[in-house]
Amino acid sequence: MFEYKGTQYTYNDLMIEAGKQGLDTDTFISRMMKNGMTEVSDSGSSGQQEISPWQNFKNNISNAFE
Repeated sequence: MFEYKGTQYTYNDLMIEAGKQGLDTDTFISRMMKNGMTEVSDSGSSGQQEISPWQNFKNNISNAFE
């Protein structure tokens, strides 16, 4: 699992987004880690969010490459 701006994502989530960005997964993860993403244990979620995790992820990715 990975975490970016308080939201957790699976490797599969990152792989899909990497494809959308035209990047291989390792390059995408490396770039995101330089932007503050961290690798975390998958010990469960910490509560509800007002927007879906996937929407939050897409918002964060857009902001990371601006």
